[in-house]
Amino acid sequence: MAATSEVVPSSQTNEGSKEEGLHFTADASAPPSLVQIHPVVLLSILDHHTRRAEQSGRVIGTLLGFAHDGTIEVRDSFPVPCQENSEQVALDMNFLHSLHELHQRINRKEQIIGWYATGPAVDINSTLIHGFYDNLCRVVTQPVHLHLDTSLSHHRLSVRSFISSAVELSDNDDPTKQFCEIASEIKMSESERIGVDTLIAARHNRGATLQSASLLSDLKSLDDGFARLESAMDSAITYVDSVVKGDAPGNETIGRFLFDTIRSVPHTDPDAFQSMFQDSVNDVLMVVYLANLTRTQLALAEKLYAVVA
Repeated sequence: MAATSEVVPSSQTNEGSKEEGLHFTADASAPPSLVQIHPVVLLSILDHHTRRAEQSGRVIGTLLGFAHDGTIEVRDSFPVPCQENSEQVALDMNFLHSLHELHQRINRKEQIIGWYATGPAVDINSTLIHGFYDNLCRVVTQPVHLHLDTSLSHHRLSVRSFISSAVELSDNDDPTKQFCEIASEIKMSESERIGVDTLIAARHNRGATLQSASLLSDLKSLDDGFARLESAMDSAITYVDSVVKGDAPGNETIGRFLFDTIRSVPHTDPDAFQSMFQDSVNDVLMVVYLANLTRTQLALAEKLYAVVA
């Protein structure tokens, strides 16, 4: 790859659009407007960056996922060996295709949707790599570039998502690429949330390490779930009271969502619910009692066998 493309900073987009001879080329299909990132992707990228060679300034890799309704969901990633300098970029294509083929044997739903990179900022080589992934992606109209600022320049880990758009500087020049930032958010399932909470708990416990971090017990997880539910209900009640009093403007989308949520709760008589709950608790306690009794009998039988033998 030869360094012939030019990166136009996003801060210059509005000013450059007023100049004579500057035209934006719109794609036929609508570009994505939101990128949802799973925590395992961020942890994999950070692990890749931590294990990089000392002479490597940044690391890059491939993003896997799928797109739906203008949203790109990034569910997995894998690293790609790369050598770059001011003149060219070299990717290990055999490694990329081999690892992608192995991943397809496990989950064919997740396809290549873009690439990631670490470092302080997007540079000129990023346009070359992005152009390569533009030809490689098949399930999205535009690949997404996920950039992690691992320098912690603002005392925090910056995660930003970009897509590219074509810009013509004049009628006779070939269009160049400009990176445009789009919205991104963290999306996690309940199992991923439990893992993240465990890592956070180990991080705040000074006497513990990540190796000694253990999952929460079922009772503790249930207690944390009820605490989050209670906090969400308090926030919803506060919002509804503010709208009723006229202190806050109403939102039809939020109101419709709250109505659907309340309507989905089954109407059960309190006495009947208490009876069913107590029966369930008694069943669980009976199972625990039988399990402890069986464990005791097995231990006693083992002792008796040792004495007789």
